Parts: sequence; structure tokens; C-alpha cells
Amino acid sequence: MAPPAPRATGQWTDTLPPVPESYIDGPVRYHLAPALAWLDSTIPRRMGDLEQRRKAPDNERLSYAFAIERNPFALSVRGRSATLQTDVAYRARVWYNPPVLPEVGASCGLEGDAPRARLAVTMYARLAPDWTLHPRTRVVAAPLSETDGDKCTITALQIDVTDDVVEAARGALQKKADEAGARLAAVDLPGEARRIWQVLHDPIRITDSLWLTVNPTAVRIGVLQLESDTLLTHVGLSAYPRVLGGERPSPRVRRLPPPGDSTARTPVLHLLTEGRLPYDVASSILTRELRGTEIRVAAQKLAVDSLHLMGVGDGRLAVGLQVSGPVKGMLYAVGHPAYDTATSKLFMPDLQWDVGTRGVLTGALAWLGGKAV
Repeated sequence: MAPPAPRATGQWTDTLPPVPESYIDGPVRYHLAPALAWLDSTIPRRMGDLEQRRKAPDNERLSYAFAIERNPFALSVRGRSATLQTDVAYRARVWYNPPVLPEVGASCGLEGDAPRARLAVTMYARLAPDWTLHPRTRVVAAPLSETDGDKCTITALQIDVTDDVVEAARGALQKKADEAGARLAAVDLPGEARRIWQVLHDPIRITDSLWLTVNPTAVRIGVLQLESDTLLTHVGLSAYPRVLGGERPSPRVRRLPPPGDSTARTPVLHLLTEGRLPYDVASSILTRELRGTEIRVAAQKLAVDSLHLMGVGDGRLAVGLQVSGPVKGMLYAVGHPAYDTATSKLFMPDLQWDVGTRGVLTGALAWLGGKAV
């Protein structure tokens, strides 16, 4: 039995409208303990040397040396800047060379409780359009309190070197902070961003003949927030995902765009995708899934051996069924394909036998004693 294949009766047009852009914006959490441990190890706990004299900037007859020991850093985050704060205890030695008398010296903090100061390192990291990181650090320092116990005052000489020692400690910490910033700036963030961007363009295999392409177009990064020891930000991605059938598609890699701002977006997932499946691939998949299925035509049962799809225009699809049983050959049915989003099923609500097939079936099944269709 070989009825003629259906012919196209209308002009083929792509009735699918352009698929809008898909996007996802959501929170990303990063546990800070490893990063804090690295930073804490980068900046020494002890700085300064009691044997290394420094000239006082406002008194040429005065020199001093200091040594400080800091506590672990505490972190706070605001916007795109992070502040590390620590309290330090310091000791100092002071030498004064009077005009006539021999040089005299004194110290503070070498015996009893040492004076204390509070140091804060603020780092602001700007992400440039080319994905390079530009960190900037600033260190501020001040005595922990205004009490005499947190001042370095040499009573016998009536000299207060608190500001000089605190400023020297600030300068020493600033130098170490600048070194840490330089190491951060040396991270190859553009290379890592390009690598991830390339991965997002690689087709993802769904089944043997189906592929998902993400087709990203934009990346967004939000401001930083701190929750306990966890850093929180928002990251967003815009894309035009597509499901394609056939051989592995060749990726068309877009140029990495500048990072966008995800601050104004709330966490959301908006996903629309377009699927394109060549008829031969769809025929192969349907044949694999439905081979051996029995269909009832009038009073007879026919077994499906293979399926073959073809377009016939006006949004209609022809389904060729290679069958065996009381009737052996190719049958054709025609209808409009539809997709039920509630059940995730593809179906043809108006599927009916093609005119040529109906005529052949009527004669063949009548000859077999069946009921005409």
C-alpha cells in the first residue's frame, strides 16, 4: 500500500515571533573565612623595630622607634568597599638631643600596659569595563581612647609622641595594605571572565540529537553585603537560549561585554527558549520511541515500524507512518502541531488521515472485511 505523500498547499512561513530575552538575577554567597585567613596572613601581626630610629617630622632633635602588635582583623562591608579593623598595642623608645646636654632617652609601654591604637584598612575595588580589578586602599589610625593610658607621653621630657608613633604605625600598615592590593590587582580576572564566557557558549547535550545553546548577551554584578562571615552579592545573566536538533552546533561566541549593574534588579528568573528540530532528527526520535506501537484503524490493528515528518505549509505537519499488519505500507496523516505547557506534551489536536491515505485505507480495509474509515 503506497498512497501519494501529501503536498504543500500553502506557502511556508516562519510563524514564530522573535523570542524575548531571558534573564536570571539571583543571590550569590561566598564564605569569607578562607579569604580572611589569607588577608590576615598577608599583613604581619608585628611591625616596627625598637632599634630602628626615626626622625620626628616636626622636631629635628627628637627621634623615636616603635614596635606594634595587632589583633586579628574584623571585617565590615558597605557598598563596594570593605573595611578591616584591628586594635594594636605599641611600645616606643624616644631620644632627645638637647642643645647643650648629652642625649637623653625614655620609653613607653616597655613596662606595664602598652598604649593602644585602632587601625582601619578600607579597600575599594572598582571593576573596570575590561574586567580588570582596580583596588584602592586607605589606612586611618587613632589612639583607642583619649586617656593617658593610650598615649605615649615622656613626662620627664614633657614630650608627647603619640601622634608620631600612631602615624608611623599607619604608614607601616598602609605599605602592607598596598602590597596586598597589588597582589589582588594581579589576579587575572579578565582571563577567568573570558573562560567562563566561553563555557557559557558551549552547546550542552540534552540527548543524542538535542542540544541547548545558552547564547549569553550580558552579565551583571550587584553591590556587596555582609551577613556574619558570608559575603552576599547579586549576579545576573541575560541570554537567548535555544534547543536545537541534529549535529552539535558550532558556537558563535560573542565578545565579552562590560560588567553591568545588578543592583536595580530583584531576584528573578525569566526564561523563554526557542526549539528548532529538523524533520529528519524528529523522525528518528519518534521512530525510536514509538516503534512497535499498535494503532487501530477501523476494526484492524496496525503496528508502527517508523515515522517520517514533513512540513506541508500553512503551519501543518504531515506524519508518515510505516506500518505492518493486515495492511503494510506508508500511511499519511496531517494536522497542526501544538504544545501543552501544563502537561509538557506535544500533540496534534486536528490530526486526520490525508485524502490519499483515506482512499487507500477505505479500499484495503474493505477488502479485508473491515469497516471503512
